[in-house]
Amino acid sequence: MRFEWDDEKEEANLSKHGVSFAEAATALRDPLSVTASDPDHSEMEQRFLTFGVSADGRLLVVAMARWSQKRMPEADAALADLINNNADGAAYQIAEVYAYREEKDQAFQWLERAHRQRDSGLVGLQIDPFLKNLHPDPRWNAFLHKMGLANDQLK
Repeated sequence: MRFEWDDEKEEANLSKHGVSFAEAATALRDPLSVTASDPDHSEMEQRFLTFGVSADGRLLVVAMARWSQKRMPEADAALADLINNNADGAAYQIAEVYAYREEKDQAFQWLERAHRQRDSGLVGLQIDPFLKNLHPDPRWNAFLHKMGLANDQLK
């Protein structure tokens, strides 16, 4: 996955928080990271906070925007890069991307692959904000059942 950022913002962030954006990007790749919606900062676009451990071993809270700038060729290229380079270890994250893009068939295919690979991302399946739009789909409850996470299985 490739990340882009504004150099001036990175300099300000480094000065204020002591964290470079390059290090923050490594926390986004933490397989045990947790991502949640950030409604306090989502006026202009939907934003999220990710809690993850960076490559330097520091627990970071990374704010990220899921930009809806309709830059489809770039978004498609980034997704293709993610699949080409990380399909064996990031099936869950690929499912998140497809779900966010409202490409539900592909999202469910990658969730199935994540299940077969025993992807650790599945731990946060029920509370993952990127998968929220899959919940109304009948395949969602079927998948939860398969995982042993359906409401009637948790009682």
